[in-house]
Amino acid sequence: LAQAVWLTGLRLNLLVCAIPLSEASVRMMPTTDPAAAIREIADKLEEKIKESGLDACEQFVGTLDNIKEQAKAGPGDLMSKVQYAIESLKGQVQAAIDDPTSLAPGGAALAACASWYGTQVIEKLKALMAEIVALFEKIVEVIENMTGPFKNLGETMEDAMVGIKNTMKGLTMLPNNVMALSNKVKGPEDLADVDTGSMRKDLDTSGVDGPLSSLEGLQGSMGSTIDSVKEGIDSLSRFVTNAPEKIKDSFAVPTPLCCITSCAMANAPPAMLSMMEQVEQLRSFDLEPVVRLLQDMHDKLANIDIALVKDPMKKFAEMAGEQVDALEKVAAAAKMAGGLENTADKMAGGLENTADMMKAGKGGCGCFGKA
Repeated sequence: LAQAVWLTGLRLNLLVCAIPLSEASVRMMPTTDPAAAIREIADKLEEKIKESGLDACEQFVGTLDNIKEQAKAGPGDLMSKVQYAIESLKGQVQAAIDDPTSLAPGGAALAACASWYGTQVIEKLKALMAEIVALFEKIVEVIENMTGPFKNLGETMEDAMVGIKNTMKGLTMLPNNVMALSNKVKGPEDLADVDTGSMRKDLDTSGVDGPLSSLEGLQGSMGSTIDSVKEGIDSLSRFVTNAPEKIKDSFAVPTPLCCITSCAMANAPPAMLSMMEQVEQLRSFDLEPVVRLLQDMHDKLANIDIALVKDPMKKFAEMAGEQVDALEKVAAAAKMAGGLENTADKMAGGLENTADMMKAGKGGCGCFGKA
């Protein structure tokens, strides 16, 4: 019996020694907890986020989000309201030109010479009309100059943000994903299907190259738009400053009856009053916020430094790659430890069977006989 036990032990020693053990495998046996090892990797990944500066990229992404929303909203309907108000004034003046009889003041002062008075007013209104048409065309030009850049900026920012956010999400979620894996691991068998391939895919930062390059192309894109809007505001400001006097002058009674102008204006024609009211509406529009919006977007775009997001992403991807390597070693060691445990269980069972057989006198090759 002693010889049989010795032979069986010898075979067991030879079998165990024949199994190649990696350094990671040795560290895993017999006391290392796979879940604890994975939690340690998750903690290191969290540290690497701060060490690489990836957490600071959120501020950069926040700035991009702000620009995107500004581009999406644009100046709202303010410019359209200005255009409509100018168009309304243009329509009022044209209606007055088309109907000279509507231009005479109320009362009897000019009743006898209403036709003559209307003709004189029309000549002056035509000059005013030319200014209104020029202003209208300028505002339309401003709107057209704004529409293209805002549309291009909004679409470019939208596309860029999708690529940047997807890459950022893959990188920043890696520590949480690894930690979630550790919570599922109860034994070596739970590491059989660890998907480190998808983790390495998340560490691929090449997807941000195109979006970041497109953002660089936007720098300076708002400069000409700002100049155009400023010119439009200046034109509108000059017009609303001078228009009231020009309207009054258009309806003033010409010589030789200019002495009754004050009397005539006391009963000013409705056409004149409606034009004055429309000019006041134009005066009420404040376009400075549009300029500030454009300038703010211009400054933000000019200060975009893609290295602030690209470099931390690349640095974290390299650091995290080392931790994914460590995770793969933990998984391999756990699988090895599990395989050895199964082998030991089978050998232990074999020893028990051998012992039972020897007790029954059926041991081995029969050369030892009964104990």
